[in-house]
Amino acid sequence: MFKIKYKIAYSKIHGSGVFAEENILKGSIIWEPDKDGQEISQQEFDQKSPAEKEKISFYGFKSKNTGKYYYSVGDIHFINHSDDGNSTERIAMDSGEGIMFAKRGIKKGEEITQDYREFESEEDTKRRGIL
Repeated sequence: MFKIKYKIAYSKIHGSGVFAEENILKGSIIWEPDKDGQEISQQEFDQKSPAEKEKISFYGFKSKNTGKYYYSVGDIHFINHSDDGNSTERIAMDSGEGIMFAKRGIKKGEEITQDYREFESEEDTKRRGIL
């Protein structure tokens, strides 16, 4: 669930992106997990149909930290990759889930980005053409 004011708009990076609708201070929580997401084990993923696997892979990712797939039906999947992302994900040790923080101050109107290599499996980053 986003903890900031934002909008989805055209992105020069890739199709649509998430843009700040307010100034965001460094260290502020941008997003944290909610009920819109799913956590899927490798075994559960392997049992899905090819179409379901494709959807999960497109809108989600396999965590390099837990080996599980994370899939969200919320707007979080509009966060685009940048080698110099302005947000970062920190793993909550008790749950294994990521909470997104501002790496630096983000100005109103600026696109919110992440370096996917911080949390995605190497397999996913290669598939997306990032590595």
